[in-house]
Amino acid sequence: MKCQLIFYQARKTGYNESAFQMALRNTPFEISDISSAGTAKDFGKQLNESFRNCDLTFICGGLNSESDENIGIILSYAIQNSQIKLSDVRKIKNEIGDDGYLVRSENGTLIVLPDSPEEIEAMIDKTLLNYLYNVYQICID
Repeated sequence: MKCQLIFYQARKTGYNESAFQMALRNTPFEISDISSAGTAKDFGKQLNESFRNCDLTFICGGLNSESDENIGIILSYAIQNSQIKLSDVRKIKNEIGDDGYLVRSENGTLIVLPDSPEEIEAMIDKTLLNYLYNVYQICID
């Protein structure tokens, strides 16, 4: 299944891309497109484009920003102005840094993770993958 990766205010993008590839290597999920955004406006454009082209989008970065362009603040505004229910938003626990988010909508699934290779690999775990297998009705052996 093809998915998109959007770097938002992310550092170490090459290392983070490798971490995503490593974490998804034995799964049916394949990152087919990678883009980046430095501002909330650019992020919105990238996200809309991603939802038009695929059902699963990973966002890397923007979690520890102390400005209004923090990804948590942006998602809060977006969710308030949408049909997304609170039950469609989940926190992804992170034992070593900022928690991530998982948001389901009629447009697809959005997974927001920190811009740290170690944290990406730790957070894309069996629980998260099993959730995605269930959502997208993917059978695993």
